[in-house]
Amino acid sequence: MRVQGEVPRACTPVRRCDVTRLFDTGHAVSGVRYLRTMSITAQLRESVRLPGGGALVNGFAFESRGDGARRALLRNGHELEVYDLNEVFAGECAPTAVFPLPWPGWDRGVHSVHPEGTFAVFSGQRAVRAVGAGGQTLWEYRHACWGPEIGHPHTGDEQEVCRGLEHGSCRISDDGRLVWAHVVVEPEQDNWQECWVVLDARDGRELARLPLDSAAAGSHHLSHPDPRLSLGSRSKLWDSLAWNSASSLLSRWA
Repeated sequence: MRVQGEVPRACTPVRRCDVTRLFDTGHAVSGVRYLRTMSITAQLRESVRLPGGGALVNGFAFESRGDGARRALLRNGHELEVYDLNEVFAGECAPTAVFPLPWPGWDRGVHSVHPEGTFAVFSGQRAVRAVGAGGQTLWEYRHACWGPEIGHPHTGDEQEVCRGLEHGSCRISDDGRLVWAHVVVEPEQDNWQECWVVLDARDGRELARLPLDSAAAGSHHLSHPDPRLSLGSRSKLWDSLAWNSASSLLSRWA
């Protein structure tokens, strides 16, 4: 895709909940905030062929780190291929790491790879699983099914994929010590309950959890300079969380 020149952006109405905590500009009209008109000048720097790179458009396959590393996590058949984008633009076309998908039939969820590329953590429909480069399972954190029908039956086959588009996400912290995951937990009294959990990256042990007042169709995480922090999007509602390992305190800002 080539983009060059000035791209005008009109004054666009956005739901209040999407922008109130992110922007101080604009005016409220009948409960809707309007962003000020702006223009963005984009100049093409370079282009490179990357099979499957279209998955980067929605951002779910893009993983950046605080040290400037930028990687593409691309699904290719039954494998997840990891590309260092700096190397790709330098002419290196081979992936830096390849991980077998633990659930090849599950094509949703947002996954993460350790900063050193030693293992990947996958967000599945009923579990978060860490997988080594050789395909071995390092640990697994089980949770309720993302399928939208509460209490629906399962066959017991871990490869079973239930209907529905809903999914969670996970993120390994920049220091490689924590895994942040957006999961759904077993409902109480038929009430859908999502949580943000903090896991020990070494063994998947739950360190903390925070109930969320959402019913999200999906989510993804963003890097934060402080590895104890994570930014996440759930149905376009942004939160920032902090984990204090000394006090075992999980805090949230919205």
